[in-house]
Amino acid sequence: MSTKELNKREVLLSGFARLPEKSVIFHKFHGAVEITLKVFRDTGEITELDSADLTRLQVRYLQELLCGEEIMTSRGLANIEQLLLRNFQSSLRKPVVAGIRACRQKLEELKEDDGNRAVAENESFDFGGQNG
Repeated sequence: MSTKELNKREVLLSGFARLPEKSVIFHKFHGAVEITLKVFRDTGEITELDSADLTRLQVRYLQELLCGEEIMTSRGLANIEQLLLRNFQSSLRKPVVAGIRACRQKLEELKEDDGNRAVAENESFDFGGQNG
């Protein structure tokens, strides 16, 4: 893997939200809704949003609404939830939020992996022929 691939500023995250089996939309969406976010790796700022499960209009609107918001902090997620509560009046609002939360979880795991990799690289650095 090239250094460029390891050091991308943005990362693509997909999150899935399960729908309640008794919901009206369960069968239409085969039980789950998927949300894909492109975010800055270091801040979690959303730069793009997409979903094969939403209409083009919904995706465009959510992009306008959520691009620039961040998913890394509790405050950022609370802002997103408030924006959606006030402006996205759809039965898909809760699954969209759950999908975004799943993306946040993946970003946290990725940042943890990045941190572990950095520690491992520092530990394996050879100081004049001595390890440790």
